[in-house]
Amino acid sequence: MGGSPVGARFCPSCGSPRFGGAAFCHVCGRPVVAATPLNSGLENGAPSHSPMATGFPRSGPSRSSSTTIVVILVVVLAVLFFAGPFLFFLAVELPRGEPGLPTGPYGFAAGNPRIVQCPPGSTFASQGCSAGHYAYALTIEVSSAPIGEIQFQVLNGSRMVDVAMGGLGFSILGPNSTIVGQVMVVGGTMASGSGWTTANGATASTLVTNLYSIVVDMGRSNPLGTGLLFQASVSGPQGVSMNTISLP
Repeated sequence: MGGSPVGARFCPSCGSPRFGGAAFCHVCGRPVVAATPLNSGLENGAPSHSPMATGFPRSGPSRSSSTTIVVILVVVLAVLFFAGPFLFFLAVELPRGEPGLPTGPYGFAAGNPRIVQCPPGSTFASQGCSAGHYAYALTIEVSSAPIGEIQFQVLNGSRMVDVAMGGLGFSILGPNSTIVGQVMVVGGTMASGSGWTTANGATASTLVTNLYSIVVDMGRSNPLGTGLLFQASVSGPQGVSMNTISLP
């Protein structure tokens, strides 16, 4: 009888009959109180106390948290997309003095280099190269510098000053193709320094414009395809401007 269900008309402890609504067994004296079955609320239409029925929040991320994460990712991707080229530009140092990028107080840029062979009868003093020698002819694309502030040099693949056997030097030709400034190098070391000799009415203060041109006597050996560079530098009160281009 000890197995009588809770709420029956028998004492759940000793099994004796229960009389009326007595709260204690008249035999063993133990309480005889009916317990409400766990599912009684559902049977009587009462609200359930289970988490599912009460609407307690389930475990896991909420919808608002997921939305916030998505918004953050979209913003980060947008910043990288639009700022990426600019950041990359900052990360990579732009070489100073590349073609078309004159810097400093005076702008200067040479261009259109080509190899020529000086014709018979030509001289360094009159044409800028000696008969039979190979020379580089270049145009001046941008310039606002005086002759006396300009320096030229030819560099080899190691960015060292090239030594051209028999090379005579550098010449600046005016608008009418006459020599206005020259530097004769020593031992074929292709660097002008600042020792310009001016001619035909020009002085160290004469401004060189894009109507002028350059001739570089490289001697009797053809320099084609040797990976040389032409570099111009211009000194001024605020610093040095450099321009470097590849030679054929």
